Amino acid sequence: MSSWVSHLPEEMEFEHIEGHGMNGEELAKNPRLHSYFVQDLNAQPKLPLGDSSFDAVLITVSVQYLQYPEAIFAELYRILKPNGLVVVSFSNRMFYQKAIAAWRDNSDLGRVALVKSYFKSVAGFREVQAIVRPATTPSFLQMLGIMVADPFYAVIGKKESSLGL
Repeated sequence: MSSWVSHLPEEMEFEHIEGHGMNGEELAKNPRLHSYFVQDLNAQPKLPLGDSSFDAVLITVSVQYLQYPEAIFAELYRILKPNGLVVVSFSNRMFYQKAIAAWRDNSDLGRVALVKSYFKSVAGFREVQAIVRPATTPSFLQMLGIMVADPFYAVIGKKESSLGL
């Protein structure tokens, strides 16, 4: 899921970067994308991508808006090559009105657990791990609305190999 900006390191080269988003004009301005498609995954969760065609899928600050995450994660599993990775990264920020209630009503660590449950809903994802980097701003400053650095969370899952290894 992408927009006009890519979160991929500029110094890294990739054979193919496919973008997905809700705004074709933004996607067209993203210089890292080789191709892209526009699709509302809440209206149509089936991805227009081939089986076992991607080494990795990155979901950056958008998992909180998926109304049918289990269906999407099943699709991610379908399009991944054996041993392919899904990396879901997020912070504590969101468009409150657009985020699903299970996201809005959870703590940061509860959201990590929620994303882990999406992986667990699909047989074949393994080695699900979380990276947790809490905010470094003291809580009294956070209460005043002062943030030095956002927290960072990532949940990573791996598709089993075709040999089950």
